[in-house]
Amino acid sequence: MGMCYYEMNKISLAIETLKEAKSGIDSLKLVHMHGLVEKYLFDCYKIINDKADMIEIIEDLEYIFKNLHYPQIKYLLTTMKIKNALALKQKPKKKWIEELELAFQLNPDSIPTFILETLTELKLKGFSEIISKDILIQKLQELQIIKHIPEIQSINLYLAELLYCLEDISACKAHLKNACDIYLEYGLFGQFFNKNLDCYIYLGGIEPALAKELNKNYIRNKPTKIVEIDINENLTNRELEILQLIAKGKSNKEISKALFISIGTTKWHINNIFCKLGVNRRFHAVEKARKLNLIQ
Repeated sequence: MGMCYYEMNKISLAIETLKEAKSGIDSLKLVHMHGLVEKYLFDCYKIINDKADMIEIIEDLEYIFKNLHYPQIKYLLTTMKIKNALALKQKPKKKWIEELELAFQLNPDSIPTFILETLTELKLKGFSEIISKDILIQKLQELQIIKHIPEIQSINLYLAELLYCLEDISACKAHLKNACDIYLEYGLFGQFFNKNLDCYIYLGGIEPALAKELNKNYIRNKPTKIVEIDINENLTNRELEILQLIAKGKSNKEISKALFISIGTTKWHINNIFCKLGVNRRFHAVEKARKLNLIQ
C-alpha cells in the first residue's frame, strides 16, 4: 500500500505506511524482505528533501546487511549513496559508479530498472557514458511487454530528458506525453516528483495541471527561502531575452542561433539566471519568472 501511495504522490501516507511495514519486518527479523520498502522510503524522503532520513535509511540498511551477502541489496545501497551524493550536489565516488557500470556490462539484458535509472542519472550529470538512448528504448519495450506501469513511466521520463539533452525535441515531447498519459489513465505521478528534469519545461503545454503541481512541490520543499526582491533589477536585458526563449522551449543551440552568440555564452547567461532566481532547472526558472511577472 505504501508503494501505491508513493506512485500517487501521497508522500505522507506513503512514509507512514512504509515505516509501519519496515517496523514489522525488523521486529520479525525477516531479512529477506528488506530492500523494496527501504527503496521507496528513501525515494519519499528524496521528494521532500529530507536528507537526514535519506542517510538514516542507508546506514540502517548497511547495518542490517553488514555480515550478509545479498547482491541486490549491495546494488540498492550503491544507488542510494549515489542519489544522496547528487542531492547534496557532491560528486559520487568513482567506485560506486564503476560498480554499477560493471553490473550492467555483466548482465545488460536483465539489469534491474533501479540500476539503469541511476546510471541514466549519472549520464545526465556527466559522470558516466555507459547508457544510451537505444538502451533505454530497449528497456522500455521490455517493460511494456510485462506492463510494469510505474517503471514504464519512469523510463519514459528519463528518455524525454536524454532526448532533450540531444536536442531531439519532438521525440522528447512524445515520451513526456507518454508519461503524462500514464498519469491521466492510472493517477500515477510520483515518478515526476522524484526527478528534477529540464524537459519539464514542456509540461505546461502537455499537462498544465501537473506542471503547476510540480512547481508547487518544488517551492514547498526548497531547502532555503528564495529572496524575491529586486530580481528584475539584477537580471540583464540579455538574461530576460534568454528567459523568454527558454519559456518557449528553445534549446541552447536554438537560443545561441537566434541571438547570434556562442553556446558557451548561452550557458553562461543561463547559469547566471539560475543563480539570480535561486533555481537549478529551466522549468523552475520559467515558473519563478512568470510568478514574478518577468516574462509572459
